Order: sequence, then C-alpha cells, then structure tokens
Amino acid sequence: MRMKMENQPPLMNMAPHSLWLAMLHGRTGSTLREYEHALEALPLRDANRSPSFVVLVGRRTKSEILRHFLRGADADCLPQNHGQAYLWYDRRSKHGENPTVYVDCELQTYDRSQCKGSNGRGPDTARTMDWAVSSPRLFTRRKMGNLLCARVIAPLSAAVCYFASDLGGMRAVAILLAEQGVEKPPSDLPETVLPHVLVVVETASQDFDATVTESEFDESVVEIMRSLERYRREGDVRDALGLHFKQVRVIGLRRGTDVKSRATALRMRIVTVSKEASVARAACRLSFRLSHVQGLVGSLLDQFCRDHATPFSFVRASRPMGFTTQDFAAHLRELMDRVPLEVSLWHLVAPLVASSMLLANYPPGAHLFPPGLVFQQLYRSVCKAAVYGRAVQPLVRKSLLAVIERDFESLFEELASASGEWAAAALHFRRLRSLHVYLRDLRSHKTCLSCLLRSPEVRLITLSEPFR
Repeated sequence: MRMKMENQPPLMNMAPHSLWLAMLHGRTGSTLREYEHALEALPLRDANRSPSFVVLVGRRTKSEILRHFLRGADADCLPQNHGQAYLWYDRRSKHGENPTVYVDCELQTYDRSQCKGSNGRGPDTARTMDWAVSSPRLFTRRKMGNLLCARVIAPLSAAVCYFASDLGGMRAVAILLAEQGVEKPPSDLPETVLPHVLVVVETASQDFDATVTESEFDESVVEIMRSLERYRREGDVRDALGLHFKQVRVIGLRRGTDVKSRATALRMRIVTVSKEASVARAACRLSFRLSHVQGLVGSLLDQFCRDHATPFSFVRASRPMGFTTQDFAAHLRELMDRVPLEVSLWHLVAPLVASSMLLANYPPGAHLFPPGLVFQQLYRSVCKAAVYGRAVQPLVRKSLLAVIERDFESLFEELASASGEWAAAALHFRRLRSLHVYLRDLRSHKTCLSCLLRSPEVRLITLSEPFR
C-alpha cells in the first residue's frame, strides 16, 4: 500500500546530506518511506547528467571513511548510527561526466530509528511491505534491509562496498551476498552493467593476498547458497550469483594506519570501478540520467513493496503512460490480414513494424534503451505470434523476425545520432513516405495503418493520398 504524505514543514536551507530511504518497523508491520527531496537536492548542474551511485554498507568504519571522502563542511553533518539510507554528493567529482553520489546505507543493521522513525526533509511517500506483513517470521529487519539494498538501490549503482568489520566479519558479508544470490535476478538489466561488489576488510598482515582471500570468500558464498537452495551442480550456483553482481573483489586496508591513508586507497579503487561501470553502461546505452532515476525509483519501490521476488523490468517501467503491447499485437495481425501477398511481408510489414516500434518507444525525453533489449522484452513474442500465424515456411518465419529486429536497430542508430526532440517522429514520417506505394490501397476500420498504435479516430483510414 502506498500513501503520499504532504503535511510536512516547508524546506528551509538545503542540508549537505539528505535522508533518502527509511524503514520503520512496528508490531503491525514494516513501512518504507521515500523522501523524494533527497534526489532533487543533489547539487548537479542539471538533471540530464548521469550520476554514478556508490553504496557504502556498514556503520563505524564506513562512517570514518565516508567522512574523509566528503571532507570540508559536509563531513561535520554526517549522522552517526542512523540505520537508514542517506545520499551524499562527492563535490570532488562535480566536474566529471559521471559525478559520484554516495549512498550511506545502514539498512542492514539495527537502530532505534527503525522503530521510532526518522526526520526526513520534505514530503515523503510511505509504502507498506506487504510480503513482510504476510510472513513476518521469514523476514528479519536485517534481511529486509539487505533485500532493499539488493533489489532497489544496487541496480541503479556502479558499486556496493561492504565494510566487513562493521557487519560481523567476512562470514557475515558472505551471508548477505548469498541471501541475494538465491533470489531471482533483481532486474532485466544485462550482466555487463550489474554492480561491482567491493568487500572491505582490515588486515594487520603485511603480506595480505587479496586473490587468496577472494577465492576463500567466493567458496564461502557458494557454500552458504547451497545450504539455502538446492542446486544440481556448483556451476549453477556461480551462474545464479553472476545474475546479481558483475564481480566480487576484496580490498585489504592496513589496520593501525591513519584514516586518511585507508580512505585514499579505497577511494582510488572506487573511482576505478566507477569509471569501468560508467563506460560499460554508456556502451549499452544504460547510463541513467538523474531525471530518469527520479522517475524509476518510485516504480522500483512500488514493486519491491508489492512483490520483492519478481525481477523489475526497467524497459516496461519506462514506457509512456498507457503503453501496452496488447493493442500492438491486434493491430499487427490486422495489418498482416490486409497484406495480399507474402512478398509484401518483406517490402511493407517488416519496415513498417520496425518504424512503428521506434515511434512508440522513443518519445521526446525518453531514455534510449538499447533496441535489442526493448525488442526482446516487449515485442519478440508479439511479432513471433503474428508472423507464425501468417508465414507458412519455417525459414520465412525466422528470417522475417530477424529482419524486423535488424531494421529496428538500424533506425535506432539513426535516432541516436539525430538531433531534435521529435527525431523518432521525423524518421517514421520518412519511412511512411517510402512505403506509400504499398500503403495507398490498404484500408482498415480497426487499425491506423500509419502507426499500428491505435484505432482510427475519426473515419475509415485511407492512405491513398501521398505523404507530404
């Protein structure tokens, strides 16, 4: 259940930190509060920049390191043992293409604020975690915080850092990752853009070997996962873990050295990982701008509170309001019924379908999700059903689907390099002009044959007049 809380005191001076997500546990259930002002308050130059979120999970050691990351006046405002999730802007990265935003996360720990509530700024949205209410004994506070971090915060992040000394040691961190690994993947994002995991350990050894420690830690995670879930072979366990994290690395910080030295070493590693993640996301066209993150977080939280186990679809959640592929399926069947010859499937149906998908999925201001991901998530099954219902030869069916997808990707490349908010519409009108010789004699009472998105609004659609 979701409730909007508007009766909040007006915002005064902007604080250098912002409470973002807060969990409140009571006898009757658990509530998750989202403070929308936290993202709005990030001092980015504009909402079109793509921040790199880095999650820091821990308590005392985490706070010491974060205080050095922030330095200056911001560090003096760092809350202690807050038990929630705060956002901090790294001012030293403000001139970069992907400025760093630290998520100060203590949701996996216990704190009085989780029972008494926290004082966030601005209006908040309260959501009840329905699944926790129905099965209270299965979900401890620590596990709920772990799931929230893994299924809401991590998919938006470049890296997640676990401070082992704050969480009970390496074994405790292995349990957290294993509990995530036995769940279904958190989202439909490809493995190349999954978050990196950095396990931060303190060591007194001068001969600390991170490679050996990583191997032992990996075996520990696999062992715990096998105790939580049945797997046929060990490879299945590692495959399941690979659906949640890009990689898991251990970083050793020398115990006894000053905080500045340890924080500098960790920050250098975080910067390297963040750059690698940003490059991977940019290559896949999955670098979310701040405005997109603001639009997606609400949907992520809604689904998490309703059903934490189902993977979140970024593609479906980002479609325009009222978007559905059910209508597209009906309109596609109508078009194919109106096409007299099978050869027209190649000359008319394939290019029109590809262009219509471009028009429907990339309106002005939309995130440019990779077309292959959009086609797989939304259209493959729809197109396959329509093509298989018309084309007789198996080779024709397979080839036609491939042609539609390739043409969709080709149009997308033109869109990505084009200028102007209405580039998708301009490309679609150009395609319609090229198809006029095939469309001019087609008529339908059910489908607008110029877009395949809706039914005719006013009269029987006819395309006998040339496009101008």
